[in-house]
Amino acid sequence: MSPYLQPCTTYNQHTAKQKEILTTIAGNSGLRRLYQQQLQSLREYYGRRYESILDDEDLWNQLSIQEGDDSSKERKRKLKAKREEILTKAASISTEGFRVAAQNAIPHLCRRRTTNDDDNNHDEDSIATLLYNVDGGYDYTSILHGLLQDMMEATSLREDVEEEWEDATSPLSWDEDYEEDEPEEEEGTRKKRLFRLFRMKKRKGPVKWYEKLAARALVLGVNYLQGWLALQGIRRAAAERDESMPKFPLF
Repeated sequence: MSPYLQPCTTYNQHTAKQKEILTTIAGNSGLRRLYQQQLQSLREYYGRRYESILDDEDLWNQLSIQEGDDSSKERKRKLKAKREEILTKAASISTEGFRVAAQNAIPHLCRRRTTNDDDNNHDEDSIATLLYNVDGGYDYTSILHGLLQDMMEATSLREDVEEEWEDATSPLSWDEDYEEDEPEEEEGTRKKRLFRLFRMKKRKGPVKWYEKLAARALVLGVNYLQGWLALQGIRRAAAERDESMPKFPLF
């Protein structure tokens, strides 16, 4: 081999070895595993922040007082619109907070460069891109999607329980919307329709709401158990991998 080529070959060998060490540190056996744990913690934290708004009885009671104490449909529409506005803002704050925290949690060594004004940083940018994508990458969109699903399910569950509770505790009443939109009709036809509406209302007894709640609780319990078992398997596999993989100091 020419002596002029030997330094270049040695440099390439050192660079390849350094990349191998860095990818090991940044991969699933090192920093990425910690990053995924951090994302799950952030998902739990911001999900609970959103649920705290859902469960804030003082907030919803104050909102109900502000909209008056009548039971008209217009008041119900205003309450629903205001509730949706508050929850939309709360969801936006939670998702943006998660996004910023997840972005800042990416190790500096693994962050992709958004600009490359200096050509001398080309090697550093290529290494950063390599480390960013190692073992599945430092992407948080899937966990963010999970957070959105958590908030949607929490909102849907509470709204369903509230609606079923109102149906179970409210006295039997005629369908106001149906009566207002229905044109005038003969007395005999009206009596038949009211009797039919009474039978429809009667079917909506107090059994419905807690049966639905019990079914949802069962599904959530099964999902929790499956997730817990999967988490235990992941931790066990990670522990076995840590025992077999070589250890590198992080600093």
